[in-house]
Amino acid sequence: MGSGGEVLTAVLGGHVDSAMSGVSAFSDHFKAGTMRVLATSDSEESKLWPGVKPLVQQGYKLVQLPDRALIAPAGVPAPSWSHWMGQ
Repeated sequence: MGSGGEVLTAVLGGHVDSAMSGVSAFSDHFKAGTMRVLATSDSEESKLWPGVKPLVQQGYKLVQLPDRALIAPAGVPAPSWSHWMGQ
C-alpha cells in the first residue's frame, strides 16, 4: 500500500486485519471509535494514545520515527488484538 489513505481503506474495508500507518492518516477514526490502536512504534508511550504500549515495551525490537501505529477496526474480536494489549 502506498499511502495512509490506502491503508485506512484496506483496514476499514476488512481487506486486511491490521496495518502499520502514520498516525495522521487515522487519528479521526480513533477519536470516533471506528479504529483501535494496538501498538505504537515510538520508544515510549505516546501522549496521543494513552494506555497504548509501544512495540518495544511489548518485547518487539522495533522503534520507528516518526511514530507509526498498529491499527485495526474497532470491532476486531478480542482474541485478535489481546496479545498487543498485554492481555
